[in-house]
Amino acid sequence: MLTAHEISQSLAIFQHLSALSRHCHFKPIKTAVYCWWSEDAGHVSLLAQDCIEQTTECVLQASHSIAANHNEIIRDAGVLAALSALCTKLAD
Repeated sequence: MLTAHEISQSLAIFQHLSALSRHCHFKPIKTAVYCWWSEDAGHVSLLAQDCIEQTTECVLQASHSIAANHNEIIRDAGVLAALSALCTKLAD
């Protein structure tokens, strides 16, 4: 369950990104897509995955649910280890 603070923070980020998107136009790039989702997201993560695949025209390379809330995912040891391994693999 999201807290009022998390909802407020998410809304503020959404509004900021929406404002940026009205003024910035980027050419699409083709890249591998990896996703880590909060277990709290439930079925919403599946909808988001579909949206990502449709808008990027890329198939997700991996998708994982993490036992952390949305704001804690970036500090999760498993996520950090996976990102480090991906970066090392790409650098080789």
